[in-house]
Amino acid sequence: MEIKGVECQVRVEDKAASPFADRYLRVALCNNTANAIDVKSNLPCGIKGCLDVEVQDANGKRVSRQFYEASIASPFATEKVVATLTPKQDCTVDVSPMRAVQETIGPGQYKCRVRFRYEDIDVTSEFVEFTVTERQIKDAPR
Repeated sequence: MEIKGVECQVRVEDKAASPFADRYLRVALCNNTANAIDVKSNLPCGIKGCLDVEVQDANGKRVSRQFYEASIASPFATEKVVATLTPKQDCTVDVSPMRAVQETIGPGQYKCRVRFRYEDIDVTSEFVEFTVTERQIKDAPR
């Protein structure tokens, strides 16, 4: 098995939480290189701007916007280091899979994968599955 320079993994972090909660999924970026990678951005969302949280419904249709967090940007902000991927360590980010879903959805089975794209790094996690209930939709922040 080939080891990539950077790997992206995603898992359900807090099964008791709603998929609408920011802490529901944990993305782990593992730097398998010998050098630290400074991730720079001028986005207010920091490293989340490099993440494409892809949510698909039971039919495999994408229901989330691509790189949603990156769409909230200021062209006047100064670029700065928002994260450092330390060699042989995970950099973790908690996300809500439903934050990027802009259309009305119903209860049911969904799956999510996360793509990390920064400069020449472009890696995608495996899918994780989760269920959205009527109650979670009703209680979701608007």
